[in-house]
Amino acid sequence: MKKILLTGAGGFLGRQFLWRIKDSNKYFVYAVTSNTEKLNGIISAPNIQIIEKGAKIDWKDLDIVLHGAFSRAGESSGYITSLVYAKQIFNEAISNKVSAIINISSQSLYGNNPNIPWSEDAELIPNDIYGMAKASAEILLDGIARDSETTITNLRLSSIMLNARFVNVFVQNAIDGKPIHIVGGTQKVSFMDIRDAVDGILALIDTPISKWDKVYNLGTGKQNSIIEIAEIVKEVAPKYVTNEVEINIEKKDIFLNPCMDVSKFRELTNWNAQYDIKEMIKSQFEYLLDNKRGVSGLFSASYPFTYKWQ
Repeated sequence: MKKILLTGAGGFLGRQFLWRIKDSNKYFVYAVTSNTEKLNGIISAPNIQIIEKGAKIDWKDLDIVLHGAFSRAGESSGYITSLVYAKQIFNEAISNKVSAIINISSQSLYGNNPNIPWSEDAELIPNDIYGMAKASAEILLDGIARDSETTITNLRLSSIMLNARFVNVFVQNAIDGKPIHIVGGTQKVSFMDIRDAVDGILALIDTPISKWDKVYNLGTGKQNSIIEIAEIVKEVAPKYVTNEVEINIEKKDIFLNPCMDVSKFRELTNWNAQYDIKEMIKSQFEYLLDNKRGVSGLFSASYPFTYKWQ
């Protein structure tokens, strides 16, 4: 049984990770959170121990540190605090000779790099503070781990669908019978389902650390234009609502074209994404409709663990 320290356990990715490994005989997870009362009220399992952030940790009992704690994009006031905490976690893990560290990073590091799809050795040109902060965390880890016995990897995740504000607006408008208004529309985006993200992380954990490299891209490797996403919302909507979906397009030349090359990770782990864009949008409808009805579902912050994984 692998013993894993998970930071950021109360966050969106952390909660879904805990649900996925709940009752598994392969992993024991020490789940670190700043709100133990809330997380204890959400999940309980014999292979999960919830720990208050700042509490004493038996580092020598660990096999892997999965560092997922970080302020969300748009919460720039917390980035310095996040980096200080990352430095603390990395230092403790490495000084206590924990076998491996997985640092959850982001495709936002690539920013304005025009050479897509981005490979792991592509130039980093972050175009916002979040991307810069994530790049700083990677640099911190690389520097602290240099000449140590700890294997490290930075896992650069694609954007998670449920965090996409404009898709939420599209789906909510479809539910409310309002038009979907698009500015531009040719902009391209690349999303991944949260369930695929968690399964990808577990695929890496299940791979011998002797085979790990320092950086991997994790995502679908596929793109869709904003207009394509709106059309899929319109196609999927009749399953959930009786409203006819109207799409209005305001022409404007806006460049957006993110896409990562994920072949390196696939070759290492044999992992493949299971949820395509249509399935992600269906989940978005179910999430928003459940919230409207007051029903707790997979993505609910208060009780996110009822969805059946496939």
